[in-house]
Amino acid sequence: MIRMKIKLLVVMLGVLLTLTACNEDSASDPAGGSEATVVITPSPAAIGAPWTLDGPGGYTSNGTGETTLADLAPGAYVLTWGAVDGWRTPPGETQTVAAGARVTYRGIYVQGSGPGAIVVDHRAVLDFDAGHIPERWIDEVKSQGILIHFPGRSHAQQLVGDLDGDPVRHVGGLKTLESMDPQYAVAIQCDLADLPASGALRILKGQYDPDDGNLIETWECRFDDAEYWARESGRTVTEFTAAYAGQQGSPITASIFGWSYHLIAPGKVHDENGDGITFNDERRAAYLDAVERFQDHASGTIFVYATAPIDRGYSGNDDYLTGDGLRSTVYNQDFRTAALAAGGYLFDQADIENWSEDFTERRADTHDGQDLQLRHADWDGSDCAHGGMGICVAKAKAIWWMAARLAGWDGTPATP
Repeated sequence: MIRMKIKLLVVMLGVLLTLTACNEDSASDPAGGSEATVVITPSPAAIGAPWTLDGPGGYTSNGTGETTLADLAPGAYVLTWGAVDGWRTPPGETQTVAAGARVTYRGIYVQGSGPGAIVVDHRAVLDFDAGHIPERWIDEVKSQGILIHFPGRSHAQQLVGDLDGDPVRHVGGLKTLESMDPQYAVAIQCDLADLPASGALRILKGQYDPDDGNLIETWECRFDDAEYWARESGRTVTEFTAAYAGQQGSPITASIFGWSYHLIAPGKVHDENGDGITFNDERRAAYLDAVERFQDHASGTIFVYATAPIDRGYSGNDDYLTGDGLRSTVYNQDFRTAALAAGGYLFDQADIENWSEDFTERRADTHDGQDLQLRHADWDGSDCAHGGMGICVAKAKAIWWMAARLAGWDGTPATP
């Protein structure tokens, strides 16, 4: 009986040691069966762009073209795009994927060897914080009187505030940044006539009536999409405003539409040349067509492509965590693609919002098996038009980075 018990204990000990060894082997396996997934989608797909993915535990994978890598260990993954003859290589990207989640890397290759698009995203904020913008070019912005036209709705107030009321209802990120450091002086007005000729980064909120040349009066100087690009009448106003500013001797350097919740309101219908359309593929095309048209009709003004904000999930609309958010994610990506293909300027506020406050991680969500791009919880708050003042100041830093590029800075970091 004693010998049988000893044999049984030996067998059980052997099984236990085997299980322990298997668990150790599994823990050291980068794939680990964790069901994290990485999707790689270079564009255009036909060029078969090469890529390298590096991840935790020494994980490395190389390939070309569209690929889905499943059963990866959770953690940070670095995607590096390879060169393709005749195409400009997109920058690399680091994303963190959790167990059971999925992230997507989208690399947009632009054909030709000419100057590429100037993308104003979270990297512009990092450049600002690192002191990479040469002080000379900050001074040039102010001495040249760089003028940015920025009409829009409530989200536009994150940057420009509501400064035309008495008392002032809301101070945006640009003025807040100026209060933090007077070097970043900014003048924000509805009317061009109220702006100084130089000495500050100048921001124009207003639009002008082609019929009489007068400033169009609106509540808090706000303008909807129909009054900037969505209707023919709005497009005419935008083109006239650019021409009018030039005639007044103060040409608009760049014009941006201040998106609000336009992309994620599927129930609204707007008139487009007599046809009622909703926020769908046709409407997306209307925005892209308008920006392209403006480039041809408003000589001397750069019309900037812009992504829409991605914070609707924080305002009580659970639909944004489903179909509405997916529509916004897809359309914003289309705007990025168009800007890169055109070699134009892109103000990518959605990218800034998607990152954490220290810009080390993105917020990751999915719907119906597809990625959603939503605002990171670090930017929550109520003291700056649908968010905390932190996101408003971050966007203001990005605008100053863009203004320096508009003034002539080539993006080379300042030397100590």
